[in-house]
Amino acid sequence: MWTALIEHAQQKHRFLDQLCTLCSGEFVGKGGTIHCKRGCSGCCSLNVRCTLTEAVALAPHLNDNQIEAIHLHAEKLKQIDRDNNDLKNFLKASREQVGPCPLLDADGACSVYAYRPLACRALLSTMDPHYCTLDFSTLSSEEKQAFMAQLDQESVNFPTHYLAMPQQIAQAAEMECLEKMKQAFGVTVTGNLPYLLDLELTLKVSEKLAENRRIQELTGNTKSESFLIGVDIP
Repeated sequence: MWTALIEHAQQKHRFLDQLCTLCSGEFVGKGGTIHCKRGCSGCCSLNVRCTLTEAVALAPHLNDNQIEAIHLHAEKLKQIDRDNNDLKNFLKASREQVGPCPLLDADGACSVYAYRPLACRALLSTMDPHYCTLDFSTLSSEEKQAFMAQLDQESVNFPTHYLAMPQQIAQAAEMECLEKMKQAFGVTVTGNLPYLLDLELTLKVSEKLAENRRIQELTGNTKSESFLIGVDIP
């Protein structure tokens, strides 16, 4: 089952990559600039959510150092999750207390770039990477207005500075991947990328789901509204 799910997700990855190339070209062609480049890593400080299928596909490609980094990162995330009942506070604490994606290399580049999930592939910044790490809650109303005035509202996912089309296509692709998972296992699972990787590496959730084990039993998550994982049982 997982082989087919992973192959389907990889097809979506390839399609999105092609779309991103087209969207970037069109935006640059009308005078815009895509600021993403190797090592900028601003968006890697965001809370990356993905499908369990994508995490299962990525896990076999991790080396020992990456696995250790994933475990340490996930433990910190779980503590932040336990301590926060508000999503905004959770996201702020994740950035400030846990830090960026544990899969960044020493140069700030993604060490698993070929296997990154749809959510990562879809982020194309139309403004300087400084804005990808900026806490907009700290800005004055005048500064926020000045930022929004610079945005090409026809192209971006307003009020963010990321191109809209790749994100829209990525969301649709995620829904298709989740539908495939529901057909296979009767459940859909999304969540924080490092957390899902930790679950797969430590608990082998892919194998357990194939054995018809309930995801709640596997995670041991007793918090009713975890910000780290989302489980939908139709």
